[in-house]
Amino acid sequence: MEASKDKSSKKKDKSAQEPIDVPTGPFVEKTKEEVAKMSKEDRGKYYAHKMAHEKASGGGGGKQKMTKEEMRKLQEAQRKVKEDKANASKDSDTLLEELKLQGLTEEQAREMAKAMHRGDAEDEDEEDDDEGADDLLGSVRRWMSEQTEVSDNSVNDFNLKVRFQGHVDSTPPDHLGAILNVLVEQMCVVCDLSAPKLNPQTVCKAFLPPLQKWAPLLRPLIETIDVLEAVNVIVQTLSKALSGAEKVADKDSSLVGCLMAVREIDDLVEDEDLVIGCKSVEPTTVVMDKFIEFLDEDDDDDDDDDDEDDDK
Repeated sequence: MEASKDKSSKKKDKSAQEPIDVPTGPFVEKTKEEVAKMSKEDRGKYYAHKMAHEKASGGGGGKQKMTKEEMRKLQEAQRKVKEDKANASKDSDTLLEELKLQGLTEEQAREMAKAMHRGDAEDEDEEDDDEGADDLLGSVRRWMSEQTEVSDNSVNDFNLKVRFQGHVDSTPPDHLGAILNVLVEQMCVVCDLSAPKLNPQTVCKAFLPPLQKWAPLLRPLIETIDVLEAVNVIVQTLSKALSGAEKVADKDSSLVGCLMAVREIDDLVEDEDLVIGCKSVEPTTVVMDKFIEFLDEDDDDDDDDDDEDDDK
């Protein structure tokens, strides 16, 4: 018994005589494997450093009793987390419904919602290096440039990609207008419209090919819009796009030529609706008045043919 006490006493004396030199630098947590490879002396210093670090940071000394103010703040924070989760769930449901109303399927709406949440978590100050990609027209222009083939399903990809780029609040009329703007840009590149007087038929032939290519996308877009609103968007967008184009000299004839091309596309707009849109263009011009007169006469001829068929 006395020998045991002597050994214990010697150990205590030795520990007291040889204090551990605690490192003063920042503490770095090590893995079990790294600790196992240490020498006995280094392990002692490591654990002493760890204890000193925990003590300095308020840990390792057991739980400290919270004050009433600290407890109140903790409870408030926990309540806020619960409320945020509940609100997030409601917001997600609302967002899904809005996306589906804008033409997306259930699956596409959910994918879009996830992408939007990921985007919200990222740095909002990060800027896109691609000039013009932040506005709707830039996004539509870029999407159209990436398409090698256009089909009836293109509208789904269009809605998904354009809204993914941040234009969630954009509407089908906005999309229709942006697409027509891009088509006018493309026509101005391939066709010389700088002549002071143009034959509308020349413009029609230049605008018809790109319009035909994108018709599978334009039709479903127009179907989601009120007929008269869609026609108004078509006429006003073409008019403004041509007015803003530098190399278009005869804007009145160019507008009529583009509308003639629109009329050539099957199941896009009816003549009677197109007349209403054309009459909204101000100021009126001779070439537009002649086009309206032509549409009215053609519509009357169609009515006469229908009456004859009914009589038979």
